[in-house]
Amino acid sequence: LVLRLTHELYLRPAVGLAAPQLGVALSVAVIDAGRSPLTLFRDADSGPGDNVTVLINPVVREVCGREEEGWEGCLSLQAVGSFRVRRYTRVLVESKSVDGEGLCRWFGDFEARVVQ
Repeated sequence: LVLRLTHELYLRPAVGLAAPQLGVALSVAVIDAGRSPLTLFRDADSGPGDNVTVLINPVVREVCGREEEGWEGCLSLQAVGSFRVRRYTRVLVESKSVDGEGLCRWFGDFEARVVQ
């Protein structure tokens, strides 16, 4: 599933993709917040970058920093277009790794927006 999500992420103009967006009712997501607007429209041949983060059963444990408003789009709501959303600038996320190990990581700025 993680390989499929990663492959599908790079077929789309996106920085994150979750299993439910592919019709799979599991709490799994992949993100690559390091993708620039210039790489968002490349095809799958460009391959995953070094910044792919896998989140399995993620839970936001803490938020801090300020709330910032920013433009967001969603692959599931493409017909709606983009809209302004308020998000925290730092979030602590607990999840599992692909190997089943527990992970706890702070995300900041744009990455924090993506995981929220």
